[in-house]
Amino acid sequence: MKVDGVTKTVCGYAGGSATPTYASVCRGDDNVEAVHVEFDDALIAADAVLDAAFDCAKPSLNKRQYNPVVFVSGAADMAIVDAWRRKERRRADGLASTTFKVETATQFYVAERYHQGYWERWRPRYALLAFVVIAQTFATDLLGDLGNTAATILAVGIAAQTCYERLFDTDVAPIPIVPLSAESESPVVEQVS
Repeated sequence: MKVDGVTKTVCGYAGGSATPTYASVCRGDDNVEAVHVEFDDALIAADAVLDAAFDCAKPSLNKRQYNPVVFVSGAADMAIVDAWRRKERRRADGLASTTFKVETATQFYVAERYHQGYWERWRPRYALLAFVVIAQTFATDLLGDLGNTAATILAVGIAAQTCYERLFDTDVAPIPIVPLSAESESPVVEQVS
């Protein structure tokens, strides 16, 4: 989702123990999968950023990892988010803005590199896998077992690359959460998974 005025987004974790990893979050270390959002408040208001996050959130209310949480750095930010929540927006799937929790947090931990730009990286992989499935049918008809073997090797290579990417890419770095005030660059952290 592209939103005018949003200058940067980073996937990560917030709200729990220090130095989380995807594995520790999945095991329930009390962190929430989150997105650090930086925006130009001359182009977009904090309310509009929260609206965009609300529109695309896919929370799971029974697992902390996927809870809809807005992390703030202090009382001023809390007031902004509380005012937004009180508007009581409701989506067709039943999710209400009042479902979003507001928590104070001081650190946001950048997720492993394989989580960043996920759709941009995975779109070509999905297309390639679809191509392999289709090509495997024709390759087998044209080249027999050799075509089938080549297509299988390509599919296994794509899967192996994905597994190794997760295995070796485990760096997680902290980013301090700063206020939503007009004087700052206005980062906000929002769960949107």
